[in-house]
Amino acid sequence: MHVYNAAFIAARAALETYWTNSKFEEEIARKSLILAAEFRLIANEFPNLGPTVRGRGLMYGLAFQKHHTLPVQISREALRRGLVIETCGGRNEVLKFLAALTIAEADLRRGLSIVRDSIGAVHDSMETNPP
Repeated sequence: MHVYNAAFIAARAALETYWTNSKFEEEIARKSLILAAEFRLIANEFPNLGPTVRGRGLMYGLAFQKHHTLPVQISREALRRGLVIETCGGRNEVLKFLAALTIAEADLRRGLSIVRDSIGAVHDSMETNPP
């Protein structure tokens, strides 16, 4: 009787499914460009919040050094709008966008739209109710 590690079996199936040619890798690269560009646009849209873009591939974040409590508020607002997005960093000062490699472009764009709208809502509430 052979005992197999399920992780190796899953990894082999993934390799056989997604990496039979370069198409999957090219799609990841294309979506990475979308994610990076959108995060830069979002950062430029809210300069008074001071977000900086960090990341590569389909792992990106917006770091809020100036207002390190914002990512938690933005994450809550995004959840209210249907998107689960986490924070990270020593003080949870980074809003972390970690997309699945297999995410459809429409879903990626929908998630980015929710992030933008959530940041806007938190920004607007700060202007209405300053800290």
